[in-house]
Amino acid sequence: MLHISGGPAASDFRLAKLLDQLKSLEPSVRGLGARFLHLVEVDGTLTDAELVVLRALLTYGPRHDATDE
Repeated sequence: MLHISGGPAASDFRLAKLLDQLKSLEPSVRGLGARFLHLVEVDGTLTDAELVVLRALLTYGPRHDATDE
């Protein structure tokens, strides 16, 4: 099974709001993030060309920094 990181699952505004709520319950919480994760079950191994196409199909919406992966 392939695991391919997707884009952000929540806006910065929404994450900040959720972080405030979490901090009210647990003050030691320092950060929060959310992103989509695509799970792809394949038969066999994909070629490099197939992986390029698959990643292109799963690239949509806002992007995240490569350092987040």
